[in-house]
Amino acid sequence: MDETRLSSLEQAAVHLANRIKQLEDFSPSSNSNLRKGSTVSDPDSAKRIAELELENEKLKYRIDILKRSLEEEERKNGRIE
Repeated sequence: MDETRLSSLEQAAVHLANRIKQLEDFSPSSNSNLRKGSTVSDPDSAKRIAELELENEKLKYRIDILKRSLEEEERKNGRIE
């Protein structure tokens, strides 16, 4: 894989990491309530939180794939021993 592709993968990983951070920072009080096992009484809020949690998991999965791909390409190009 060429340098352009590696750079593209690195940029995608950074973008996804930033998006995850945004999602985690979306609502600190909601996050702390969810971590404590509390429930959200507003159905719209509960639905939105569920959507954000799902998006967060998908983004984390994509970051892992991109990291593995980047590491493999760097290994092939002799950057990592």
